[in-house]
Amino acid sequence: MELLVGRALRSVAVLALAAGMLAASAPAVAGSKTFALVVTNNRSTTLSLPDLQYADDDGARYYRLFRSVADEDSVFLLTTFDRASAAAYPELVGTARPPTRATLEETVASLAVAAAAARQRGDDTTFYFVYAGHGDVENGRGYLDLEDGRIDGQFIERVIIERIAASTKHVVLDSCNSFFVMNPRKPGGRRWATPKDMALGFARRHPEVGLFLSTNSDAEVFEWSELESGVFSHEVRSGLSGAADVDRDGEVSYSELAGFVDQANSRIVREVLRPHIYQRGPNGDSTAPLFAPSQASGRRLTLGNEPARLWIKSDTGERLLDLHKEAGPMTLVLPGPPAQGVSIYVQRQAASQSERPTVDLHEAPVSDSEIRLAELAATQPASSARGDRLFTSLFATPFGPVAYRQYLAARVAEPEPVYGLSEQDMAHMHNYMREMAGSDRTMRLVGGGILLGVGAIVSSAALVSYGDSPRWSGFGGKRGAMIGGFAGLLTLGMGTWILASKTSGERVLQTFQKEMESGHGRPAAFARTEEALEDMAKSDRRYRRIMLGVYVGVGLFLVALPTYDLMRPATRGSVKPSAAVAAYGGAAMWIGLGFALNGTELPTERLLRLYRSDPGLQLQWGVVPTASGGMIGLSGKF
Repeated sequence: MELLVGRALRSVAVLALAAGMLAASAPAVAGSKTFALVVTNNRSTTLSLPDLQYADDDGARYYRLFRSVADEDSVFLLTTFDRASAAAYPELVGTARPPTRATLEETVASLAVAAAAARQRGDDTTFYFVYAGHGDVENGRGYLDLEDGRIDGQFIERVIIERIAASTKHVVLDSCNSFFVMNPRKPGGRRWATPKDMALGFARRHPEVGLFLSTNSDAEVFEWSELESGVFSHEVRSGLSGAADVDRDGEVSYSELAGFVDQANSRIVREVLRPHIYQRGPNGDSTAPLFAPSQASGRRLTLGNEPARLWIKSDTGERLLDLHKEAGPMTLVLPGPPAQGVSIYVQRQAASQSERPTVDLHEAPVSDSEIRLAELAATQPASSARGDRLFTSLFATPFGPVAYRQYLAARVAEPEPVYGLSEQDMAHMHNYMREMAGSDRTMRLVGGGILLGVGAIVSSAALVSYGDSPRWSGFGGKRGAMIGGFAGLLTLGMGTWILASKTSGERVLQTFQKEMESGHGRPAAFARTEEALEDMAKSDRRYRRIMLGVYVGVGLFLVALPTYDLMRPATRGSVKPSAAVAAYGGAAMWIGLGFALNGTELPTERLLRLYRSDPGLQLQWGVVPTASGGMIGLSGKF
């Protein structure tokens, strides 16, 4: 019996050893691995900007979102909690590290090692970099604020993106001018940019990286106390939780999220207060998935077919997400503890315009089971949150397949978006153009009037001289009078043409106003106007060269006439010295004016150069003293 048992044990050992050897020799099954780095910061390095209130809350909520698709050791949170946020997220106080440059570099080093190990195992790796906080542009280069300094796009590329070897990388930035963080503009050039600039810059260097950016340019990150979050970040998380999944394939693409955020803000009247979005999926594919809520852990919420405007709060009062869905089923994932209780507020539309909409409250008790809205009883909430009137229009219009198709069609029909322009830019440009147009008009009327007066005097003098001249030949005879009369008529014609023609300054103001009224949007109007300014500046440069040739030609003609007569024996004595001196003096004046005009910037050229060289430039029009008297021009105050 013992012999049989011994043989059996030896057989089992041999089989186990063989199985182990087979397992060791077999190739590892490739899996997927997700990494995320979330950096948020309430503080600004600029004293002119107030500290934010909820960037640390955004960091905690982004952390929970990515923890739903990644392991605990693969998600890193860099933020400093204030007292209220530390009390709201006690489980994350020990996890969060300060958002400093040294900590960021140290965290990236750890992520790079983990990502490289995953790639070596054959895993399909995905990396998210998320930032929420202050940012701006200095000398054409965008930056993000950390607690102890700034980081720019070059830092993000070199230290973060290029060091973490993931198959797919996603960058989400909620800061002002974040477009120029990832794609710096050259100092002294235009202040705005378009998607083409990104395609030729960052996207060409890193096609594997997807970008979803808030691009507002007025140095403000909009927060709402009711959300306890930045508006853009709250909308992004709401969409990634499944509210933006239009085709219900379990993944939220870049264009789906862009359409969701755009629709959520469509009822905000002031354009400057609406988050402006730049999105570009990996390899330029806007249909590429940004997040897969179907793969996320967390409690599921199933909504019915009826359209609904609703928001969800946790049992601790935290507002988890908002949405306004069209008709059709929808499943959401609520990142966080799966056993949490939630309160679902559903807004019911009023039967008539005279009535106010009502809100039903559906309470889901603490559990880890799926929530079905249709199975929850509706009650009336004890009180309704007031919130700011400014943001009560958020999520006012429903989003779904219909709205998404309309969003895509609108993007095709609209002109190319423009990034980087603030309200101050628009106001400056409008003021400058009004001043330029008004000065141009004054110069046109004065110059045209002077030419008419000079032309009338010269023509009258030539007519009198023609009647008094006894001879035809010679510069001082009838021929000279005819030439003078022709010059007078030419001067009259030029004066009439100047009075009847609008100047470049007047035309560019008209272009700007027409673009502003076209409905293309204020940034697009600015960009089109600046392009018109550039065209007019080029036209002004050609005009200066042409007029140089005309003025020099007239001067040489005035030199040639008396010189020719002085050199001919037959007419030498008939040329009066005063007439010759006047001709030579006039020639010198015309040639000098030609070179002076060619060497002087016209208002359109000067406006464009000064405006591009300094954003804070204050331009003034006035009389600038010169050696020959004075001229109306453009002066700058730095």
